[in-house]
Amino acid sequence: MTNALKSKINVGLKEQFDRNPKNDYDSIQVLLLYWEESDEPGFLTEALRLKKLFEELLKFRVHQFAIPTRDSHLALDAAIAQFLTRLESPPKRSLAIVHYGGHGDQDFLASKDRRRRAVWAAQSEDGPTLDWYEIQPKLVHARGDVLLLLDCCYAAQAARGASDRTVPPNVELQASCAMGCQAASPGQDSFTTAWIKEVEDSLKAKGHARIADIHHQLARADRCLLQTPLYFPLGGRRETIRLEPLISISAETPRLNSEEAALTLRMTVRSPLSGELLDEIIYWLKTYAPREISGLMVTDVVSRAECLRDFVLEHPPQVQSLAQLRKMPNPSKKEIRSAWDIFNVRLGNALKLLATSFSSYGNHQNSATVDEIKVHRFLRSFETSILALQDTIERNVMALPELHQKDCLTKAISDPEMRILGIVESLKVRLMANFPVESDNLLERASYTPDPQADTPLTVSLFTEQHPTHGTVLVEYKHLDDSDKNLDDLSQGRLKRLADVLQAPQSDGFRTPKCLGYFSAEDQGRHGLIFINPVGNEYVPVSLQTILWNHSQRASSTRSRHQRPTLGERFNIARKIGQALLKWHGVGWVHQGIASYNIVFFRHKNRYRIDYSEPYLCGFDFTRESDESSTKRYEKDVVNDIYRHPDRQGRYPPKRHSKIHDYYSFGLLLLEIGLWDLLPSMFGRFVKQKGLLALRHEILNKSKGLLSHDMGLAYEDAAVTCLTGDFGVEKDDKIECELGRAFHGRVLQSFDAGLDLDGASFFDVEG
Repeated sequence: MTNALKSKINVGLKEQFDRNPKNDYDSIQVLLLYWEESDEPGFLTEALRLKKLFEELLKFRVHQFAIPTRDSHLALDAAIAQFLTRLESPPKRSLAIVHYGGHGDQDFLASKDRRRRAVWAAQSEDGPTLDWYEIQPKLVHARGDVLLLLDCCYAAQAARGASDRTVPPNVELQASCAMGCQAASPGQDSFTTAWIKEVEDSLKAKGHARIADIHHQLARADRCLLQTPLYFPLGGRRETIRLEPLISISAETPRLNSEEAALTLRMTVRSPLSGELLDEIIYWLKTYAPREISGLMVTDVVSRAECLRDFVLEHPPQVQSLAQLRKMPNPSKKEIRSAWDIFNVRLGNALKLLATSFSSYGNHQNSATVDEIKVHRFLRSFETSILALQDTIERNVMALPELHQKDCLTKAISDPEMRILGIVESLKVRLMANFPVESDNLLERASYTPDPQADTPLTVSLFTEQHPTHGTVLVEYKHLDDSDKNLDDLSQGRLKRLADVLQAPQSDGFRTPKCLGYFSAEDQGRHGLIFINPVGNEYVPVSLQTILWNHSQRASSTRSRHQRPTLGERFNIARKIGQALLKWHGVGWVHQGIASYNIVFFRHKNRYRIDYSEPYLCGFDFTRESDESSTKRYEKDVVNDIYRHPDRQGRYPPKRHSKIHDYYSFGLLLLEIGLWDLLPSMFGRFVKQKGLLALRHEILNKSKGLLSHDMGLAYEDAAVTCLTGDFGVEKDDKIECELGRAFHGRVLQSFDAGLDLDGASFFDVEG
């Protein structure tokens, strides 16, 4: 299973189990409907009994609406629309309950060929009516599930219509009687009275009431109802709605989905894991999981380890595949075998430590919890080590000269061994980056965010906007020169190719949102790219520069807006961005914009807490490393030259961009992460006095000593290596394999010791 497929399943499952464990819903609203001038006062009496049930026993929010006799249809239509707006949007889970107690009209006149649809009436004879069958289909627009309870004559006619959308798929319907039948009047024998009793009994016995079970109880002969109720379940094979008291869980309340035990299941399938099959599996796991299950996660760590072992040990030999260890250059063989040996030594020592570290005092009340924490820590370390080994193999396979040719790339993408090793997605990105194809990814924009540069000292990379076709999206703007408002053919071609590359299937290691396409707003002097929000529309992007700037302000209210990351989180940020940079270099694309304003995290739009575990990389320039020339820089963008190598500063940089320039900018990023401060804050005054040309020497002086105090000597050495460009590579091939290997060994591996500072790693133990 690829990382992308595994991630798709786990994201879907996380939404299911990261919830209020006491209820299937986060928000429940009830609407009780009856006529304002009914000839039967019992309908209001039963509505008040329902109100007591929902409010006192179930803690639901209840609304009442008396249908007026004048403009009845319009009034109810408006009331339903207003009621539905009270439901919370996803990822919140919402339920709407609508109950109608009143008269129903038979809706049958032979001369007019009426279809016996759902019509409600204020009086048993004559009086005003309204066409419920026209309003009911609009319930499909509810932001959640709907329970519809109809206690009226001819109630089941609500399910009768000219199309199969009469009862929307998100609606579960209970009707008091069938088409052509009259319901019992309000009182002891009514459907509503019996329904209330069954729900109360179920709540008392089980603590919850399932609508399907309530229907089966009402249909029993010993219930002695005058009419047998009818039941229409939710669409799409979904489980029945479950009613139980709505108990809010405050932010301070500890998470209740603690794992008292864990059960590992192995699932086999009869056909390949297609997107459709994955959707079916996710649906099955989410729909039928018992309430006691607090979480599900799909992992394939062991199978990945087996695949990597087979590759290193060449068992069984893959004669036709390019991905064979024996065919690789000696430096690649040496690095891969060394990585495998280190992994095995660490794994063996970690297993011994795990076995001997379990609590020896069985009667200690916290021993089970401590042991569980140790197991989880071991598994996290194991997966991290597997990913590191996989990255080493991928980087060396991608360095094979044959895989820089179009025909070999195309063949390798279909190679089963490449798929098993998880390299296919990187091959596809390289193919797109180096051998572009014709595509139509030009998108229209309906509106544009005002230029933020005049309002803030910060560089804003991503904006959240609404797209007419794709809904909520992320937009990255790129500016044109004031003297040249039109994209020339070269720039347009490069922008299109960048969109194609960012649109290609990517593994998590690339750390970039998926691109939907590009757009042009030449009348505003800019153009840009449109992305899918990788974590969902409830979350908004925040750049590392914005976070650092907030912390640099003197006002305490501003400084505390975003929490500071832990030391381990800072090492993780550096490691993931560095790995992503190396991965992009491996497919033949240089970034040209590594800086804190192009490192993005996400937070919930209603909270300030940042998720530092998942940094994303944006702000790519248009050119590959192999391009003969770089694009002319936007005039206002020169203010960010402090983040660039001296050879890449100014509107017309003297040298073409290369990997070493990206590494220099990465060294500056390490400085900002390590000292948790912005370059302009640290060196702005120096630049004003002595200029940018003297800055590199000053940065090196400040890095030495300060970084080691905050982050350790290994981290400081990694930053200095990037800033000086001294990777110890004297001779390299055309694609700079040795430079990439040195960056991995001298820089990325320097972060390993810091990754588990927030919790000691079993894999820190050397043999």
